Amino acid sequence: MMRPAVECGGTGSCVNMDQERKVIVGMKHRVMMVALLALITSPVCAGKLSGAPRIVDGNTIEIEQTKIRLSGIEAPETDQICLDAHGRKWACGVAARDELIKHSNGRTWDCHTTGVDEYRRSLGSCFIEGEDVNAWMVRSGWALSSGPSNR
Repeated sequence: MMRPAVECGGTGSCVNMDQERKVIVGMKHRVMMVALLALITSPVCAGKLSGAPRIVDGNTIEIEQTKIRLSGIEAPETDQICLDAHGRKWACGVAARDELIKHSNGRTWDCHTTGVDEYRRSLGSCFIEGEDVNAWMVRSGWALSSGPSNR
């Protein structure tokens, strides 16, 4: 009969190496299963969504209960206050959102998602009748470009 490998440390405690190996393998399997479950149940990681959006703010919309963060741009938050050239305060976040609502005009959007951000929103580029909405926000002065559209 083969005896299990046992290792004893200087403290006098001994560990059955076979049992420890089984525990580690079991933990690895559980971690992989949790990661797979998180991937399967996460918001759309890559795909296409179409529909008339609910516009949350200047860079976040919702289509079919999926929040989409327009990637590659930074728009003011809805509650953000900006200063104009004369130092007067104005609600730039509300204005950016409202201009996006006006531009959308109830039309269908086609969004191509590429991942998920730290707030579990899908990241994507969206188009209205072929026009890149992300780029329109920047061209119109309602958002700044923040780099590549895959953020």
